[in-house]
Amino acid sequence: MQCNEVGSKGLSAPGVQEVAEKYFVPILLKPGDKDWQELSGKYKIEFGSLFFDNNGQLIEKFTQTTSWGQKYILEMKSILEKRKNLDLLNEYEKRYLNGEKDSNFLTEFIKIRCTNKRRCDTLTEEFIKTLVPDNIKTKENILLLIKTAPLIGSYTDSIIRKDGKLFSEVWNSMPLPERITINQEIIVYSRQKAIKNKDLKYAIRVSNFTYKTYESNFVIAQKAKEKQMLYYYFGTKDSNSFFALSDVFVQKYLMSITKDSINKIDTKQKEKVLHSPVLNKEDTNSLQALTIQKESVSFVPAALVVANELREMARFARYLSDDSTKLEKPLLWLNRAIELTSSPNLLEDKAKVLLKIGKKEDAIKTLEEAYLRHKSSGFSGQWILNEIDAIKKDKQLPDDEY
Repeated sequence: MQCNEVGSKGLSAPGVQEVAEKYFVPILLKPGDKDWQELSGKYKIEFGSLFFDNNGQLIEKFTQTTSWGQKYILEMKSILEKRKNLDLLNEYEKRYLNGEKDSNFLTEFIKIRCTNKRRCDTLTEEFIKTLVPDNIKTKENILLLIKTAPLIGSYTDSIIRKDGKLFSEVWNSMPLPERITINQEIIVYSRQKAIKNKDLKYAIRVSNFTYKTYESNFVIAQKAKEKQMLYYYFGTKDSNSFFALSDVFVQKYLMSITKDSINKIDTKQKEKVLHSPVLNKEDTNSLQALTIQKESVSFVPAALVVANELREMARFARYLSDDSTKLEKPLLWLNRAIELTSSPNLLEDKAKVLLKIGKKEDAIKTLEEAYLRHKSSGFSGQWILNEIDAIKKDKQLPDDEY
């Protein structure tokens, strides 16, 4: 655990130490400690907590520090529950490999895999084949299969949508947040399939599916649709198609947004936050209380959302091309993002673009500014000093992971 002033208050709250010592071997590190600098660099975490198993394998990253001790307790209990579920999954994996494949077993196996966020693509097909046609049409089975987020156009997908009325009835009975999560999973894994097979037609199909999940708002739907194609072009390293679409996409949805319009969005969001439920002080131990507290204080400025999208597109461009002429516009995107928010991470990205287009001295100056911003926020920034040193020695910097 990395401890700053805020985190120290939370970790010293009643009950936190007891839970930590009962189930874990807690080691507290402070900003600037050599061990933390090594761990934070290896696992790409600036602050928060790292959890390891008995074999030294990382099992969880908690990238927050908070003065609310109960949040640490809930996080530790969540990790323990995940380990319990993983043990159960391993048990069912062995039974499956030993030949247990009746419908009742497969039902439970699918549920356990979903709980552990594992894909069930071939498993659901096996499950369907164990059922007689009438049993496939039960609400319980349709619900089970929906929760596996089947790939677009897959056998399982076609089965659950065959009876449109039944599918709609089951789908609409589910809570909206759960439906959103399932749609997101369908999109992500279907897009991965398109990228793996370099299947443009399937990518377009994924893009169209994405559009339909937002069709109550045309602008957001169209933006989401186009963004899926950008992800596909990036994933398949089709730089020509990516640069052609990204230029239009960024100009239309991100660069054209004025500060006044962003401020209006933020004002509306703040009003929504201010009128959200207030935490009941007597109910600080429940997960529901945590959710309410998060809703009552959570606010992500629209400027940060836009800046992160600009950063993402600029990163993709930097990864796909070494052509300085093609990287001039991504540099403008990052400058725009920096205007919107003071995040030093944006300066780090800008420095890497500057380096790619041959502006070494400008890159160093930009990294020096990023270092000062990190330091003013309480972080060591040692990794930036290492990068500056490497640039001065004309060493190759490791690129970001995508």
